[in-house]
Amino acid sequence: MIKSLIFKTLRSTGFTLLTNSRYERLRVLDYYKPADTSFADHVRRVLEKQRVDCVFDVGANDGAYALWLRDKVGFEGHIVSFEPIPRHAANLQRLAKADSKWHVMPVALGRELGNLDFHVMADDVFSSFLKPDKSQPERYAESNKVSETIQVTVRTVADTWCELSTLLKVSRLYLKMDTQGFDLEVFAGATPVLDSIKALQSEMAFHKIYANCADFEQALAVFQADGFRLCMLHPISMDENLAMIEADGLFVR
Repeated sequence: MIKSLIFKTLRSTGFTLLTNSRYERLRVLDYYKPADTSFADHVRRVLEKQRVDCVFDVGANDGAYALWLRDKVGFEGHIVSFEPIPRHAANLQRLAKADSKWHVMPVALGRELGNLDFHVMADDVFSSFLKPDKSQPERYAESNKVSETIQVTVRTVADTWCELSTLLKVSRLYLKMDTQGFDLEVFAGATPVLDSIKALQSEMAFHKIYANCADFEQALAVFQADGFRLCMLHPISMDENLAMIEADGLFVR
């Protein structure tokens, strides 16, 4: 309980406490990262070629992706960030005040409308509707474990797009999903408006870190069945042998 209190207190002030051993592992891994520039360039080309005028940033967390779209990709259209963790949603709303085309919805997206239990992890970037998988790499053991469970509102891509496309006067959607194992549930909720989705980005698992989540092959089959083709695979994390644990898959119609 004392350890949990210390971690929560530090997180509330913007800090994360690391053990010496974990810090050293992260420091070593940090020396090798796939180049981000090529991914930004490719996303830019896709957005331009598909004439995308709106991006759904599903699983926005602290807003890093939206800022990346503006600063690195150069996207000037509408961004709608979906984030169910209240403190992150509040911070996103503060950030978005300076950008008239950045909109924040403090909800999650899923297969259908309702309310669900959402697990906030020790490192809340791992937060998910799913629980950690017992086979996850040891390097995630401390970060990817449930710290608290909250109930959140769940909407769907379809119902929010029907509402916002009219309000924002947009028609061509890029669906970015980073929902920690829940992407296919989000995608299922987009079925009625698939024709409006011109490209999508999904976090795909080669080594599952969440229980009952789809792996790369399963997710690939679902996207392909609905008319999307893989156009780039960008590593997110790798093991000690540089084999991919997770990667961002970029798909076009």
